Amino acid sequence: PEKFTSAIGVFSTGSSLRWIRENLATNLDAPAEAAGKRVYEMILDMAAESPIGAKGALFLPTMAGGSSLDPSQAVRGAFANLDLGHTQGDLFRAVIEGISMSQALAVNALGSLATLNDEMLAVGGGNRGDGWMQIYADLYDKAIVRTNIGQQAAALGAAAVALVGVGLWDDYSPIADIHKVQSVIAPNPETQAAYRALLPKFKRLNELLCQFADED
Repeated sequence: PEKFTSAIGVFSTGSSLRWIRENLATNLDAPAEAAGKRVYEMILDMAAESPIGAKGALFLPTMAGGSSLDPSQAVRGAFANLDLGHTQGDLFRAVIEGISMSQALAVNALGSLATLNDEMLAVGGGNRGDGWMQIYADLYDKAIVRTNIGQQAAALGAAAVALVGVGLWDDYSPIADIHKVQSVIAPNPETQAAYRALLPKFKRLNELLCQFADED
């Protein structure tokens, strides 16, 4: 009762990263195996070596089309503002930042409809990277919280619904006792200023590509 879920979001965040891994990072398979790492870890490591703004490179992660947030649902993903000096790590950084900026726009839209608190719980595979979580904290202007349930949040949610449904739990309050905070990443005012300057450029790129898509 009195609980709602939002349909505001981005269709291709993790899937955009998977596309990058499968098409632009195959050269990392052998080095990752030798280092005992997942290729995704190496992608995040290489992205962290690129400066904020990826030396001007931008990535629009609408690889699966636009959502309700976009001016056109026909828009598709893109790299923009590339030059011969950009490296593989810069492209990875642009992808991470593009995904994060898209989601930040979704959070801002949600914030216009409901009151959001100052913390956000990060779950799933993406929350493994400290650098990526810092980007989220800066763009969202919220502390990013990670708990011991980071990779199994969906399973816990499904189990909780079942337990309440069959009457074994009176409500969802036991979840609070299961979650144990492992880390909190707060916004960094210095890097946050750089992302606030970058976000309008990203929005403008999205608008231009939406116009291009509608012209077809």
